[in-house]
Amino acid sequence: MEPSKVRELCRQLLTIPHYPRDEHDLVMESILEFADREDGLAWLVKAAKIAMTKANGGWAGEGELRGLWCTRFKPADRVEADCTLPGHTPNEIESANVRAHNALLQSERKAPRLSPAQPRKALAAPQPSPAGPLGDLITGTAGAKKLEAEDNYEPPDWLKDLA
Repeated sequence: MEPSKVRELCRQLLTIPHYPRDEHDLVMESILEFADREDGLAWLVKAAKIAMTKANGGWAGEGELRGLWCTRFKPADRVEADCTLPGHTPNEIESANVRAHNALLQSERKAPRLSPAQPRKALAAPQPSPAGPLGDLITGTAGAKKLEAEDNYEPPDWLKDLA
């Protein structure tokens, strides 16, 4: 990452209450040990500002920055840490993932399905050409099946919602 871009992004950390302004360069050096993506650094600074300003009441330390990074990205120096900032703890992240998974399962249960009583259309078997099997290979129609599109196809409502 370019040092000028890192400085520009990290400058936003100065707005966090009780941030150690006199040690800003040390904080940036610490961040560069684990942060190796510019988009990740932008997310980290934004998430830290929100979490440390509103929920935590101020600067929570470099360890929390590393822990916050580890909630979304692998650290470049391979040193993992947990985050204790509200909304970013391992339990809260796992709970959010479980809720999202359960919501997905519920939506799949509501999706229309073919019932055993509904007949399925059979595909037409390939018809040999007058020239025999060798003619099929030459014309490229060996094993081809003729599929007809239904003129009255209407997608199901759950599929329309995805569009």
